Amino acid sequence: MNHKTIYLLAGTYSDRVQKIARLRELYDKFEVIVPSYGRVDDQCIVVKPFPNPTSIFRLLGLSKIQQFLDRYLYFPSRNILYVWAVQKKLRKYIENDIRDGKEICLLTSVPTHELCLVGLFLKKRYPEIRWIVDWQDLWSYDETYFERTHVLYKSRLLRLEKDILTKCDLNVTTNRFAKKVLEHHYRVPPSRVVSISHPFCRSDYS
Repeated sequence: MNHKTIYLLAGTYSDRVQKIARLRELYDKFEVIVPSYGRVDDQCIVVKPFPNPTSIFRLLGLSKIQQFLDRYLYFPSRNILYVWAVQKKLRKYIENDIRDGKEICLLTSVPTHELCLVGLFLKKRYPEIRWIVDWQDLWSYDETYFERTHVLYKSRLLRLEKDILTKCDLNVTTNRFAKKVLEHHYRVPPSRVVSISHPFCRSDYS
């Protein structure tokens, strides 16, 4: 048994996350953290996002006002309400693990990209933890996601993405091309990038 604590943080309990969670039996403690909406199982730590105060406008039949406020109030998006709740939850777990002398690894599986903010916050607060980001798409390479980000936040988002790439201990990409992009375009040291081939559809297996 490996006396390490693994926290796997995900935006959904996807097939990809479930496959990673199969490693549970190899570790003394392996926790999967997911939001309260969507698919979960009884082994997950379920975190409910903080209440959104702008929901009052939706209840009053003013959904467009709520959408407008949500777009301007929350960076990078309203998902930050889940991120804040996870940060509060994980701090308690991590502080207990540190007191018990355990090695701690935080594995962030994105999207959603906001989840990386949890890792960034915890890495700065607890430098001794090992933080791994499992990238499926970068913000700046995911055109659909990037275009949904308000223009006021786009430059800030790119700076934040660069900070995440350099602060985490290891970047995991889904193919060798993505690995080269991180190394050559984002100047991430090769020792901090690894590619694990990930077939997105059945035809990719052949």
